[in-house]
This record gives sequence, C-alpha cells and structure tokens, in this order.
Amino acid sequence: MDKYGIACANYWGGGDYYDPASPDKVRATIEDNIDLAKNHIAVCGGHHLKVNLTMRDLKAHPVPGWWTTEELGVLAKTLNEIGKGCADAGVKFCFHPHNWTLIDPYPAGTEVKRIMDLTDPKLVYMVADTAHLSLAGTDPVKFVNDWFPRIGDIHLKDVLPKYSPAKSGWKGPAPSREEHQRDNLYKQFGTGGVDFVGFIGALRKKGYDQWVSLDFDPPRPGEGTITENMDFRKKYIVETLHGSLKS
Repeated sequence: MDKYGIACANYWGGGDYYDPASPDKVRATIEDNIDLAKNHIAVCGGHHLKVNLTMRDLKAHPVPGWWTTEELGVLAKTLNEIGKGCADAGVKFCFHPHNWTLIDPYPAGTEVKRIMDLTDPKLVYMVADTAHLSLAGTDPVKFVNDWFPRIGDIHLKDVLPKYSPAKSGWKGPAPSREEHQRDNLYKQFGTGGVDFVGFIGALRKKGYDQWVSLDFDPPRPGEGTITENMDFRKKYIVETLHGSLKS
C-alpha cells in the first residue's frame, strides 16, 4: 500500500452470523470484529471498521419495531463491546443502518434512534449511506443534521427520483431485495434521487474531514464498464461537488 500510495479508507467487518438469541454467535461476532480491528485495520493504518448487521427475515420480522426490549438490549451491548475493542486499537467502529437488516433506516430513522439511544456515543458510530437512507424514506441531508456526531463513515450512491424523500415525498420502506436483484436500486451520480450538493454541503458545514466512499456494485449489463463509470464519477466529484483529488 505504501509503495503504490494507497491508503485504507475502511474495512468491512463481520456481522452476518450475529443472532441475539445465540450467546455463541454473539461472542463470535464480538471477538472476530475486535480481532479485525487490532490485527488487521490498525496494522495497515486504517481508522474505521464498518459492519453490516444480519439480514432480517422480513416476513417474520417486518420493519419497523419488531425488536423486543431484551433483543435490542443484547444488540446494544454487543455493539458497545465491539466499539470498546475497536477504540482500544485506535479504530472507529461504524455499523451500517442498511435496508433489509436488523437495523433498517425505515421509517425515518425509528430503529436507528432506538439503538443509538442505547449505545455509547464515544464507542458506536454509523455509516451514512445516501441510497439506503433515501430508499428507507429518510432524507440524507436531514440525517447528517440530526446525527452528525454519531456519523463515522459516508457511502455515496444515487437512487431514482421517485425514491427521494425530499423531492418526491417518498416515505419507504425500501423495495425488496428481490426487486433490487431484478433492477439495481443503486444508481449512478446524477440520477436525481439524492441531493449530493446539499448532502456534501451539510457535511462540510459540520466540519466532516474523514473518508467518503463511492459505494457502487459492479456494473450490470447496460450500465457501462468500470472504467467508464469511474471516469464519470471522478468528473462528477470535481465539477459538481467541487472536490479536489490528490494524485
């Protein structure tokens, strides 16, 4: 990484096997992520651990509010413990409020508020993902203004204008994972569902000076090549968002 001038933005940790009803899986989730922070991220000069939580069975546990008080308490304790281990290694722990997972940003951050109220603000941070927030009916600009002290990582991708809470009044929930598999819900910059100028402006106003990730899936048929997409994104960042790129 040093040889080629590459820095580590963040690492994707493990959480897909987490189950609040299984003490063994809870302990494994905690230990694996702390090990990742101490023995991999910190060693490579990274500063962030980002994790997705387990995908939920939406038929058995629809959003929102399926958590029992006990289950939510177990999750909060788990996140706090991982956050403490990460902090001891000099790494910021950020979980991802993600459509279709245990903590969904629908509706308007209800589940987010419940878990953030139970976790230590010095140990547990969040990923602000413009697409997942929008698809859930949460305005990304409002999310920055409401939660900035707890935001530790940023993911940028667009959505269709009809899924914009600010422009179209979309309230969520997000379309299903099956719909996403049929037609990519994550769109290229400039599709129109996300106000990126307002979003980046809110981050700048708050003094955000950490990584911003271009979080896109591999292009599907008809979505162009990786090179074409990256050239367009670079142009968009420089010309529309007035970003400066280091060589």
